[in-house]
Amino acid sequence: MNLQRIRLLGITLCLMMVLELVGGVPVGSIIQPPSAAAQSGPSCGSGLWDTTFFNDTNLTATAYIGCTSASQLNQGINWGTGSPVGGVGPNNYSARLITNLTFVTSGNYRFTATFQDSARLYINGQLTSINSWGSDVSTTQSASADYNVPAANTTVTLMLEFAKYTGTGEIKLAWQLTGDTGDDSTNGDISVGNPWTAEYFNNTSLTPPGIVGPSLPGGPLNLNWGLNAPLGGITPDNWSARFTSVVNFLQDGVITFEAEADDTVTVFVDDTPVTASAEVYIEGQVYRGSISLTAGPHTVRVEYRDFVAEAFLRVSWSGSGTDGQPAGPGVPASPTGVTGTVTASVLNVRQQPTVSATRITRIRKGETYAVLGQNTGGNWAYLDVNGTRGWASARWLQFSGNFNTLPLLDAAGNVIPDAGIMQARPVGNMRIRTCPAFNCPRVGYVPWGDIVTVYGQSADRRWIKVDYTDRAGNRISGWTYKIWYRVVDDLQQGLPANLPIVQ
Repeated sequence: MNLQRIRLLGITLCLMMVLELVGGVPVGSIIQPPSAAAQSGPSCGSGLWDTTFFNDTNLTATAYIGCTSASQLNQGINWGTGSPVGGVGPNNYSARLITNLTFVTSGNYRFTATFQDSARLYINGQLTSINSWGSDVSTTQSASADYNVPAANTTVTLMLEFAKYTGTGEIKLAWQLTGDTGDDSTNGDISVGNPWTAEYFNNTSLTPPGIVGPSLPGGPLNLNWGLNAPLGGITPDNWSARFTSVVNFLQDGVITFEAEADDTVTVFVDDTPVTASAEVYIEGQVYRGSISLTAGPHTVRVEYRDFVAEAFLRVSWSGSGTDGQPAGPGVPASPTGVTGTVTASVLNVRQQPTVSATRITRIRKGETYAVLGQNTGGNWAYLDVNGTRGWASARWLQFSGNFNTLPLLDAAGNVIPDAGIMQARPVGNMRIRTCPAFNCPRVGYVPWGDIVTVYGQSADRRWIKVDYTDRAGNRISGWTYKIWYRVVDDLQQGLPANLPIVQ
């Protein structure tokens, strides 16, 4: 660590102390990939595109052959004015990417490409309406193409060609089921007990191209590279990695993840961030986060970064039971006065808040239904559909009131006892005090990334009243500074302004 970095870190820590933080800095933006069916490059394998770069714009002068992560292409890759990969110039280059895509649901799919300068998409060798080639443009372009999948588990071959002339180079390809866009039901095939796939990058931003390493055994991760590179072709410092596994959880319940890393780590479950570490290594700091999951397979993704010196990563999880509550009939959810209007063409309503749960019914665009509550992850809404109750993805609903303040429900639609009005996650190590003021005695603190239950806010709207169970099992109640908390599933979204006022 150089002197300038030490000075910057010192200034940051001083500012955080003034604002009631006791360690860490706010995390950066976390990009979540869109839904996608299972895919596999013909040579590169699962979740990858076979990739060839050319040192010309007509796909002839081969300069690089490798693999590109499917999730990175779904999110979008922007090389700016630089070179996309070693051996390829920053201007007048092209690329061909090929993958096999298996659709788990039949229906009409819409592919959308965003690019600069040129792109064209072939499906099973047929050129689609994504076909803009030969132009050096100054702005980002977009084009779409529809493809009808007649039956579930249909596999097609996609070939995406791209060319950049001058200026900025970028490419993105995503798709969704236009006749059934109501939840993330186009997620890939799920298997039980998969080992971890590992992809490494010669940068700290997980920017492709990457190098696919050997698979790692399923279960908790415990990796220690010391001062060494993780594998050949990767530098020993300033690198990043992505590890992905499908984990089968045997019971419904709250699962707690713990992560520790030198330098940073984020754990996602089904694309929801569960832990969020500091942007710098804090010795001895273990980051913990919990998420309510239904029994069955869930995708766990770990994103790791090493800057300098030592490198290690540890991730584990524990917990079971139905949302941590004792068995019993529970208290059924009741109307809240909030409604949700469907924004997707068709929205699935399911028995539990997961895309693997049984579909009860379908509702359609423009229809409005009473919202009874939310799951503890904050990404599913519990609806009353003409007397039938079930779960629908919150991303496809427009709410008449504040969704974040709705009651927290278990998978059966029962109110979780003493659950408060919402859950929140701090973006720093936060003190808890006996009253809503800086001069009140401290009763504990919440580590970066852990989850608290929120009961309301102070009259000046600057403090929130919370409950927090620490890692020793002690329950702490008190007040903590509101500005440093975010909603559980979006570390960029602050808490609602209209939380109820409590004493």
